[in-house]
Amino acid sequence: MIRSLILVFLFAFLVSLVFPAETKISGILPGGSGNEIRLIAYADYISFSEILLDRTIIDSTGIFILQTDIQETRQVILELDYYTTTFYLEPGKKYQLDFDSISMADQYRPFYEKEPLIFRIADDEPNELNKLIFEFNEVYNDFLTENFQSIYNRRNKSLIAGFQSEMNKKYSETENLFFKNYIDFKIASIELSASGTNKPELFRKYLQGKPIFYFHSAYMEFFSQFFDQYLTSGNKFVSEKDLEKGINDLVSLPALLDSLGKDTLLLSESLRELVLIRTLQELYYSPFYFPQNILSTLDQIITTSPFSLHRSIAFNVRNGLTKLQKGTFAPDFTLPDLAANPVSLNDRKGKTVYLSFLTTWTYACLGEYKIIDSLYTVWGSEIDFITISLDKNPEVVTRFKKEKNYNWTFLYNGTSYELIRDYGIKTFPLFVLIDSEGKILQYPALKPSEGIGEAFIYLKHKSKE
Repeated sequence: MIRSLILVFLFAFLVSLVFPAETKISGILPGGSGNEIRLIAYADYISFSEILLDRTIIDSTGIFILQTDIQETRQVILELDYYTTTFYLEPGKKYQLDFDSISMADQYRPFYEKEPLIFRIADDEPNELNKLIFEFNEVYNDFLTENFQSIYNRRNKSLIAGFQSEMNKKYSETENLFFKNYIDFKIASIELSASGTNKPELFRKYLQGKPIFYFHSAYMEFFSQFFDQYLTSGNKFVSEKDLEKGINDLVSLPALLDSLGKDTLLLSESLRELVLIRTLQELYYSPFYFPQNILSTLDQIITTSPFSLHRSIAFNVRNGLTKLQKGTFAPDFTLPDLAANPVSLNDRKGKTVYLSFLTTWTYACLGEYKIIDSLYTVWGSEIDFITISLDKNPEVVTRFKKEKNYNWTFLYNGTSYELIRDYGIKTFPLFVLIDSEGKILQYPALKPSEGIGEAFIYLKHKSKE
């Protein structure tokens, strides 16, 4: 009997290690009822591509519940249209968040100017990670404000060392490893700014022989700061000619990694390859390197890297560099029209599509509708006009279309997060011109008021050649 119980407990323990309990976030958000709230994390801190962990509709009382099965502590984003906030989740923990009231009234607020969601964590534990980080950040910011001149102009390292000693003493009894690393790498960023050219000393202190904390925000902030333009700003070991030969001439990942290996700080294969990925991302927009060769090098990392995370990061970087560029396929979607019939972008191939993202309540959009109507009268038989409404209420859109007697296709987005993300919608109106094969011709495309009709004429003449 005892042996059976031991086996049961041992099995439960092993399962908890392999499959940790879900992390749960409960919240009360006054004013958010009926709207979708999303839990998002960065897939990595090189590409900053987002992954959706969970989503839900806030109920009529303002309550919502989100869950995720993260395997390690992660910084996450809570997002609700024009509002956002960040905080940290630890695997298997439960969080109760109480928010200040918000307003979701329709008004002109671009998506890129999000307002903060103010919240409190209902947790009596004094060493809760978010409370520790919030407390430390206040002290950290005050320290930087008070000592800015001494640190950045006079490079007073003793001030930094004193601050680090003070923080280590203050949090000496805190056992949270994520938080201890957070302190170290936030201070490391200050040291880097004050160190001048003495990077090797900092490398030995913070990076040499240590694991890469891919999902630690403070570590990756320091990493990116340390290796910013690292190979293109007079590196003593790796010359511009090495990079140009590896990328422009040979298009060879092994040759590039061999060149980087001449740098004594990049002897670690994993660190060297991660620095290369970041460098390729930097060089993509340089006039001295062939963009297609950079993409080919990233493809080599995606298919051959011995580090699975690097394959994912290179894939995300590549997608980020090519997303919505001319010649790439426009992201597909399936949305209901105003009669609730599903409409897919892929189903409209064979005809040029002039896609617009509009609302019925912004002056900038209202002016464009009238010109779209004129363009549709002339070009409606040759070009597929599709307007995706970003209004909250489909009835308002239906009434608007009927009153104005607009006859082109209107689709309703509702609360779709994917469409906003896939088309990078930061504000409206936004227009996209898509060719008959579903590939992007212009992003963002000229607005009707900016003369998109001239592009239509050009496309017609080109099709006859």
